[in-house]
Formats: sequence, structure tokens, C-alpha cells
Amino acid sequence: MTRYARIVADVAVDVTDADPATRYHPTVAAEFVAVPEDVRPGWRHDPDTDTWTAPPDPAPAPDPDPAPAVPTTYTPPQFMAALFTAPERIAIRAARETDPVVDDFLTLIEDPRLTEVDRTDPGTVQAIQYLTTTDPPLLTAARAAQVLAGARPDPS
Repeated sequence: MTRYARIVADVAVDVTDADPATRYHPTVAAEFVAVPEDVRPGWRHDPDTDTWTAPPDPAPAPDPDPAPAVPTTYTPPQFMAALFTAPERIAIRAARETDPVVDDFLTLIEDPRLTEVDRTDPGTVQAIQYLTTTDPPLLTAARAAQVLAGARPDPS
């Protein structure tokens, strides 16, 4: 089977396996020449060597919306507001009256000299995990894992 191409500035712009005279106006059909079977639109012709070259592969498209990075550090109010529900915050604050570990954690969080809380810091991890061991538990193990992963709580 013969392949035909219309060449513009040494680039195949229209490629067909059908006789151009049967598909195009005679003026346009006259612009077609026989080309090798593998030539596709966009291939470049070198008239000096009579060789054809495929165009380079296009660069891959960037991800449309890369997922935003989850912060590891928060201001103390952001830490409490972003990672805990209101009922969880209320229960944790109420527990400080009877639980010295919870009181110590909140005292550190509320210290005005503290500018950031790192959810990946070993002390923070230990305090969040402790909240799953209180009686009654102030956080479930699943919620503690969400807090430590920086996942915002489900608003429902």
C-alpha cells in the first residue's frame, strides 16, 4: 500500500493511505508525494539525504493538581483547631483537671513562648498516643493516627 503526504517546510502535515486525487481538490492533491509506510503527521523530511525523522516525544504533562503538602508544624492554636474536633478539644481540656499528663501537655501547648507544634516530634507523638490510653479514651487509636498524619477531622 502506498502512503502519501503533503509536505510543508519539510514536515509531513497531511498523511493518507488513499490516493489524494480521490480525497482532495486537484490543486491540493497535486501537493502530495509518496512517502515511506512509517511516516506520520509531524515527521520531518531531510531533502539532502531523503530521510524521515519522527518528532521527539512530547514532554509528559505535569500533574494537574498535585496534592498539597500536609504541614508538620502548626502554631499552637492551629494545631488544636486544625487537628482536633471541638468535642475532642473540650474533653481534653476537661481531663486536665484530673490527669497530670494531659495537664502537662496542654500547659506546654498554651505556653506563650511556644511558637510551633510539630506533630512529628517524639514528645508530641507520645502525648497524642497517651490520649488513647486515658479512661475513658480521649481519642480513639484511629483518630490519634489521623492527628499524627496531619489529617483534618471529618466535620460531620
